[in-house]
Amino acid sequence: AASEGVTTSSGSGASRRSLSAQAKADHLKAIEKWEYIVSHPSEDSGIVGVAYYNAAAAYFRLEQYESAIQRCTQLLERLPEHEDAWRAQFLIAKVYKRQMDNPAADTAALQLSMQQALERLVQRYPTCPAAPGALRSLQASSNSEGGRK
Repeated sequence: AASEGVTTSSGSGASRRSLSAQAKADHLKAIEKWEYIVSHPSEDSGIVGVAYYNAAAAYFRLEQYESAIQRCTQLLERLPEHEDAWRAQFLIAKVYKRQMDNPAADTAALQLSMQQALERLVQRYPTCPAAPGALRSLQASSNSEGGRK
């Protein structure tokens, strides 16, 4: 099942979803392999791009958000036309959205960063599968801010 290895937790400050010890270990093993590919690039830029994105996704699942953003940014800078580039841009927006769940977070700054990431997604990858939803989110955000500007 898609939720295998995921446990739900509640309480103040607790993550809504936390990974089981086995799932964490699996993600750490995967990161190790993807990081090896990233640090030993081959002529095949396709596999390097996949490694950047998959490492970022694993970091995201482990709530290592800075590392996730770093890998996404590297993919976008080095291989902006890679098939996973739009996914990396979308993952950056998801990182900011997830960080807003933290009660101590600067929600306004994270909201702005998320909007900027979605704007970049729509500008750079207008035909990607995530673009329509990103546009709707941006429009809804713009409409809700109308009275506050």
